[in-house]
Amino acid sequence: MWFCPKVMLLGILLLGSCHGDNCPTECSCSTLALGKLIIDCSRRELQKVPALPVATQELYLQQNQLSTIPPGAFEHLNALRKVNLSHNPLHCDCTLRPLRSWLDTEGLDSGAVCLTPPALRGKPLALVAPGQMASCLGPLTLCSHFLVTDAFLFLFLLILLLLMFLCLRTFQGMKFRIRVNESEMRVRNNWSPVIGSLKRRFLASVKSS
Repeated sequence: MWFCPKVMLLGILLLGSCHGDNCPTECSCSTLALGKLIIDCSRRELQKVPALPVATQELYLQQNQLSTIPPGAFEHLNALRKVNLSHNPLHCDCTLRPLRSWLDTEGLDSGAVCLTPPALRGKPLALVAPGQMASCLGPLTLCSHFLVTDAFLFLFLLILLLLMFLCLRTFQGMKFRIRVNESEMRVRNNWSPVIGSLKRRFLASVKSS
């Protein structure tokens, strides 16, 4: 059983890894009391929120290029007491509604300020009512989706119908020619004995004369 301590140590390391207690590679971290962490991801040109350990107590994401925060990005951070999202080009649409609601519930001031849409430019996220956040499926999105996807689909169906029509016309023409040829063959078969008999009579009359 000499390998048991090694197995136990490996299990502890894997358990810690599964709970996300590692510092994000994009950030710098420092340890507080009771294993809590200060995660500093500021000024890193980040365009998305990195995977954050559950032991995060203070989180600094200011001065990055974050335009949105995915729903539930911070909800697993039960120890979080401070978060800074200032100086990010946030687009305040329906995607940020869960974040705003979560910050409200936790009583945290993130310093987040909207850059877009123009109607909300410069307005703190905490002061934006949920009804002011633009819908994620605006008319332009629906129109663009229709033009790009459905128009090509209709064009494909139109071409398919045209090809089917041409094939049908070709098949009908071939069928008509087959019927005509069959009729000619019947006529020839019916008249062949008569023509043969007339030929024999004519030849016999010539010989007798």
